[in-house]
Amino acid sequence: MPRVAELSEAQAVFAEAWKRLSEQLGTTPLPVMLRQATALAEQHFIRIALQRSAGDTHAAASLLGISEVALADRRAPHGDAGEAP
Repeated sequence: MPRVAELSEAQAVFAEAWKRLSEQLGTTPLPVMLRQATALAEQHFIRIALQRSAGDTHAAASLLGISEVALADRRAPHGDAGEAP
């Protein structure tokens, strides 16, 4: 089980990114913001799964209900989701 500090850090990263996304309201079309929000949520859940599994990609993929290949594909476009952006 992850330490509270690890989850708090991940939650703080997510909250800051969500704040930046919300600041786009009025300047960015909704469909674009929704794609960004989806990507942000996906990376957040990947980060949490990797923390909960102590970096074990098989266990993280299992937590997410996806294959290890799918996890690797989802991590690749934006770099390592286990690290803060």
